[in-house]
Amino acid sequence: MAGASFQIDLDEVESAAKLIRSMLDDLEEPTNHLEAVVKQVKPTVYGADLLGDALVGKTSALGGVGDHQQQVLEGIRTFLTTSGIVAANLLKMAQSHRDTDDQNSQDLHKILRDGGTPPVGGQVTPPVPAPAPTPAPAPAPAPTDPGYVAPKAPTLDYNHPVPPVERPPAGGGGGPHRSEI
Repeated sequence: MAGASFQIDLDEVESAAKLIRSMLDDLEEPTNHLEAVVKQVKPTVYGADLLGDALVGKTSALGGVGDHQQQVLEGIRTFLTTSGIVAANLLKMAQSHRDTDDQNSQDLHKILRDGGTPPVGGQVTPPVPAPAPTPAPAPAPAPTDPGYVAPKAPTLDYNHPVPPVERPPAGGGGGPHRSEI
């Protein structure tokens, strides 16, 4: 298809759509394997010590490693679904442009052959509704624990020292090492 300001190579569009589908097919098996592995991991694997509690998410309102892995898997599935829709739309677009180009070509040949005018108000294909967009994921809940707490501000007690300890004056006392004058 060609326009006044741009050109679309429909063969390239179709090959890109087929390449996207091929890549999605290649990603499906590793994604299924990853999902199976993630589902096998139980929270008890992380242990019951402080590190295990942190990995499970007991110390945070944001959830643990398992929760985040589930969210990542949902994101991967959404990506694969959306990419599949993009590939299908590219194929539809290319086919629609091919059909339009064929119709325009037939109309031009008819004009050249018959010397008439092109038909007005030709058959219009009804618009295809777009699929409903997937809803955005819910925002993460706000943390309930204070998390990091900054240390208290320093005090200026060091500017007011305690009174010095009284010590005896130097030079006093005697002993065998000291000679008397």
